[in-house]
Amino acid sequence: MFAFLLQGLPSYGAPTSMMAYMMGDLYKKNTCLDFPKGGNEALVDALVRGIEKHPGCKVILKAHVEEVLVEGGRASGVRLKGGKVIQATQAVVSNTDWQVTK
Repeated sequence: MFAFLLQGLPSYGAPTSMMAYMMGDLYKKNTCLDFPKGGNEALVDALVRGIEKHPGCKVILKAHVEEVLVEGGRASGVRLKGGKVIQATQAVVSNTDWQVTK
């Protein structure tokens, strides 16, 4: 129950082993179910602040990537839905698995 809520997957996508592990931990002595102050949005905000404090680093949220641009066998940027191209200076980072990213 808690496992799929905590990892963001629907119940049919939560591995049984992960659910059993988390439920087992929940019922250990002196254990409580905790959550971040400010909710999940606070986690995202903290990650964005941690990245953007470095010069030249930027996080773009809610931007649909149509294509990862590749030059010389290396990701060089992205083309967003609507056609805008963003060139990377060092790296392109994806928060999806390799099958979706490809």
